[in-house]
Amino acid sequence: IVGLHPRPLASSLYRSLVTAKVWSRARRSLGYREMPATDLVLLLAGRPFVDVRASFNSFLPDGVEEKDGTRLVDGWLDRLEKHPEFHDKVEFEIAQTVHDPCFEEDWCSRTPGLLDPQGFGRWKSALQAMTRRLLDTSPEGTLRRSLGVVETLARKQELRGSALPGRPAALLARASELLDEAREEGTLPFAVVARHAFVAETFLRGAVRRGALGAEDVQRFRAGVRTVSSRFGEDCTRVRKGELEPSVFLERYGHLRPGTYDILSPRYADAPEAILSGAVPDAAPGGRDDFHAGPGLDRLLVEMDMPLDGASFLEYARLAIAGREYAKFVFTRSLSDALECIARWGEASGTTREELSWLSVDEILDMLVEPPLAPVREVILPLVEQARRMERIGHGLKLGYLIRSPRDVYVMPRHRSAPNFVTRKIARGPVVHLDGRDFSVSDLNGAVVCIRNADPGFDWLFARGIAGLVTQFGGTNSHMAIRCTEYGIPAAIGCGEQLFETIRTARACELDAGANSVVPLEVS
Repeated sequence: IVGLHPRPLASSLYRSLVTAKVWSRARRSLGYREMPATDLVLLLAGRPFVDVRASFNSFLPDGVEEKDGTRLVDGWLDRLEKHPEFHDKVEFEIAQTVHDPCFEEDWCSRTPGLLDPQGFGRWKSALQAMTRRLLDTSPEGTLRRSLGVVETLARKQELRGSALPGRPAALLARASELLDEAREEGTLPFAVVARHAFVAETFLRGAVRRGALGAEDVQRFRAGVRTVSSRFGEDCTRVRKGELEPSVFLERYGHLRPGTYDILSPRYADAPEAILSGAVPDAAPGGRDDFHAGPGLDRLLVEMDMPLDGASFLEYARLAIAGREYAKFVFTRSLSDALECIARWGEASGTTREELSWLSVDEILDMLVEPPLAPVREVILPLVEQARRMERIGHGLKLGYLIRSPRDVYVMPRHRSAPNFVTRKIARGPVVHLDGRDFSVSDLNGAVVCIRNADPGFDWLFARGIAGLVTQFGGTNSHMAIRCTEYGIPAAIGCGEQLFETIRTARACELDAGANSVVPLEVS
């Protein structure tokens, strides 16, 4: 989300909006256990690491006995240590976070004997009860209630428009207000909806393994879920055909930026020609909503004692998957506007975006309640230089993806990764490597694009006729995995450092998603 070496402003914004408290509040609201005040992400030499023990603890259902929870978390951590290639698939290969169709089968194959029969029964019963509550699609359920909060924020944004205050103090005050609303009305409900999307994906996978749905059926269902990305592609086409004014398009999508939390990453509004140029499909391939479940899914849900039939479950899955992308789209507008307020506040004191990127959001917003007595730039520059020095020190420290003990700091293991392949198609073409701050590459038609990590701000790629996508980071249920499924574009998501560098530095590559293979064709 924020990259391998985020600058202080980006990492502190992500902490404020997601990883300080929002993550645990969202999970608690869904029926998981209450967590103490624990940050989900720690920074080591400026590099973000997820506290996996804290995350695993937060996936235990409320009411699970302490001794059972301790054994489960320790067992999951041991499995992850033995299988580091699952670091981006922990909810599908390590921890069991809901009562899904393959719950007993996975328990027996992954961690048999971890709990005694009584402990297993208690845990299973708690998960079953929580899962039944999660699948509630009524207006009182957590999914629809959270989407209602997001829709309220979207209406507020529309009424407010894009105009920003003029005075420096007002800009900083507006930034603070925007970040507050992004947290309470954006990332908090987003985290709830995202959890529902994981539940839906887990059930879909389990239904395939149990034979209740075919793999091709699920692929067709996923491709038919209409998301905000579908509308983005359609609106790009309408602009090119003269059916939609560019100003209207930019009012809808101009807030997006490839680096969502990065003040140095340009917004779509800053590079409209680049965003709207290139090959655009006549229609976004997603959006068909004609998939229907067969009797097998009904029987499976009855067997599991779940409170809905197959058709209702598919509606739940559509709502969760599309809702997650919409919620992300909405909250990033408040965040993007806050970043613009901070940038304009900096301009008033002669401070550049580059300099602001080295400050934490607290260092900036504290100036609202403790205005500096000296000129702002004189106060900021020593903080910037200190942050730059720390970054230079930290950048020289090489670390693996997983740190289980102090030895992993002194001896860096080369953790293997297992890419997440999307679709079953083949892409062959020239390799183009992009970062989050450059829209200048004009010809991506037929290219296999390499990006280290991606978020909604990279949706412009799908308006450029790319043949395939390779990322270093990302999971099977990540934003780009969903986008590539929707557009039918083959992808290798989360390849890890070694494979990504091999592909990134090649002139061309072949990505065969059906064969789970991505190889260089011409090496630079």
